[in-house]
Amino acid sequence: MNHSFSSENRENMKNEMKTGVIDLLIIGGGIAGAGILLDAQVRGVSSVILEMNDFASGASGHSTKLCHGGFRHTKQFDMKRSAELAKERAIIHENAPHLTRPEPMLIPIYKEGPFDRWKTSIGLKMFDHLTDVKKRDRGEMLSKKQTLKIEPSLNGDRLKGSGLYIEYRMEDARLTLEIIKEAVKRGAKALNYMKVESFIYENGVAIGVIAVDLTSGEAIKLYAKKIVNATGAWLDRLREQDRSLNDTKLKLVKGLHLVFDSSVFSLKYGVYFKSKMDDKMICAVPYHNKIYVGMSETDIEDVSDVASYSESERDYLLENLGHFFPQLNLEKEDIISYWTGVRTFVQKSTKSKNDEYSNHEIIISDSKIISVMLGTLTAYRITASKVVDGICEQLKITNPSETESITLSGGHVGGSDLFSNYVKKMTKAGKELELSEQKINQLVERYGSNIGNIFAKMRTNKRHAKRWDLPSDLYAEIRYGIEEEMVMSPLDFFSRRTSYLYFEPHYVKENYKMVLHYFSDYFHWSPERLQIETNRMEEALASS
Repeated sequence: MNHSFSSENRENMKNEMKTGVIDLLIIGGGIAGAGILLDAQVRGVSSVILEMNDFASGASGHSTKLCHGGFRHTKQFDMKRSAELAKERAIIHENAPHLTRPEPMLIPIYKEGPFDRWKTSIGLKMFDHLTDVKKRDRGEMLSKKQTLKIEPSLNGDRLKGSGLYIEYRMEDARLTLEIIKEAVKRGAKALNYMKVESFIYENGVAIGVIAVDLTSGEAIKLYAKKIVNATGAWLDRLREQDRSLNDTKLKLVKGLHLVFDSSVFSLKYGVYFKSKMDDKMICAVPYHNKIYVGMSETDIEDVSDVASYSESERDYLLENLGHFFPQLNLEKEDIISYWTGVRTFVQKSTKSKNDEYSNHEIIISDSKIISVMLGTLTAYRITASKVVDGICEQLKITNPSETESITLSGGHVGGSDLFSNYVKKMTKAGKELELSEQKINQLVERYGSNIGNIFAKMRTNKRHAKRWDLPSDLYAEIRYGIEEEMVMSPLDFFSRRTSYLYFEPHYVKENYKMVLHYFSDYFHWSPERLQIETNRMEEALASS
């Protein structure tokens, strides 16, 4: 069977890219690039995206996993931006209801604390009124008694009450993948592990790139009418390569998130609070039977500094948790995993006080390379629309953006209001396969309307799963990842496709060796390649 976005089809897709001149080449396989890919392809702009690592391996897979609706901007009374982000959040929720879910969040209000009850109440009312949020998502003020009833582990000393509002938790890496899958379904091409080494110029204008396939070492030339640099934290590296780096540069900030099991840290709602040491905001968010907390923020000079964290960064979060949740006595041994990501801000010679909250930045160099920086994941679609508007104008294409009404891959569940009904329906089918209700919910939230593909593979591949001594549902997910999501390695699967590495590291440790051998057999790896991938997995597990 031919699967267009399959690891098995990767070589064919690469060979097709070599012929002719494409309309648009996007460098960077995060959510910014993915959004541009889909928007452009739908409008009739033939589009290709290249990612030097795996898709969503940067900030798009290591965010705070909250689809912000713009509430924070009410503090600056920037209601236009709040309304814009609230609208975008609603669109994302409708187009991918399996990947976004309402998450009630508490803002504790303390005497002499940073939040004022009156101002918080006004902020919530302004946000609800001016951004036209759904009635079920409207905020409210709670008393001290109501707050502690919901979260009894919260520090009650000098607590006056709390503000309750709704954020949307999202599966950031999977959202990126579903956008790319939808674009590929419509004719776009996407390759991971393709590193752009240099640009090809003609009369000072970039007309193509030389890219190296990191899986084989093959170097290829690709020619395009338009080139977009959407590489996130790597943006300035390509701009420097293009000799277009000027006084508008990126500031890089590393963010650390810690994960705890609900047996040591349990929350009914998320909690959003200001650090007791400085002005930084921290959130603690429920995720199935885990809680994740983030983020500490540290300025860094280079993106290579993102991977690890220092004891001081970890202790910063633990100390804040000890202050706001003193009954729990959380220690470093309670941390089951972590992830680090990088936020990018534009540094200019002159900037306003709100520049750091910019939804996007678009820079066009003298060589006509379009560099795009995304300020918040929620704004990926409107940013893409603005970028593609400019590209279409130059290519004399008049088709408008359609992504507002495009249901993404996995989102065909009858709309956001009917998603719970879809989960119930799939629960019945999952129980027939002897899956627990918790596991079914996890799989449906991960794959949405594509869950039928997972269940079908479970039914037909029991013998193969047994041969490799793997749970049938895990084997089905791996097969789906290879056939439908261009999974090239176990780390791609355990990290970006499923998040097992961060939220179920013990499950990964139980199965990763057999998964490695399965990949080695399936892709015909050499002993050297198997050792490289084994080292990558073990380093990732040691880090988590």
